[in-house]
Amino acid sequence: MEALEMQIGGGHYKDMPMQPIEFLQAAGLPFTLSNCVKYLARWKSKNGVEDLRKVVHYLALHEEVPPARRLGAVERSRLRKLTMKFLLANNRHFSPMDAAAITGTVAIVTHGERVGQVRDFVQIMIQREAAK
Repeated sequence: MEALEMQIGGGHYKDMPMQPIEFLQAAGLPFTLSNCVKYLARWKSKNGVEDLRKVVHYLALHEEVPPARRLGAVERSRLRKLTMKFLLANNRHFSPMDAAAITGTVAIVTHGERVGQVRDFVQIMIQREAAK
């Protein structure tokens, strides 16, 4: 676990009890959605609104290049549990809006959530930050 204790370029992941890489490797999310979770997990402690814009971009990429396979019921159930474990482990790092965006991103896979709904939600997060 030495690599998890080291971080190049900041502490935005290392300071989390459960790092995004631990969740994402176990979850097996598609590349596009994994990047969404990564950027949603770090946006406040690294690049701010720029990271939220990256989420919107990766959601668009997910729509254009959908994953090759769909998850079965057992995999979807396991993914929902892993998501809750990740959110609970890092509850002091995430606002309710952050947690909702991460949950929505994962729901694209687990519940067939529409990408547009998640993208609209992240756009609202961007607008709220711009208004501050």
